[in-house]
Amino acid sequence: MKIGKVISKLTGPFQALQNKLFAKGYLAQTFSLLGDAFTLVGLALLAYQLRLFTSVLVISYPIAGFLGTAFPEANFLYGGILTLSLLLTVFLFLTPKENPKT
Repeated sequence: MKIGKVISKLTGPFQALQNKLFAKGYLAQTFSLLGDAFTLVGLALLAYQLRLFTSVLVISYPIAGFLGTAFPEANFLYGGILTLSLLLTVFLFLTPKENPKT
């Protein structure tokens, strides 16, 4: 008799899942919360990997502000785009590749 009461107490909260509409909403909310958790972990890992890049940005912003007031807007804009393109090209082609372990 006591085992029946324990089982009914354990399965009691899940009686609402017999409603199909509620069960679908509950499952969707569960997956949404899982996605949020993975996003938080991913953002934390990305921030850890970009910590050097972030410090470079913090140092370069005042320099960019000074240069932005020293040059005409169009020249500064095109120079910035050209500089970013060159940096991206350098990072893509000069970054050492990892050797696959055989």
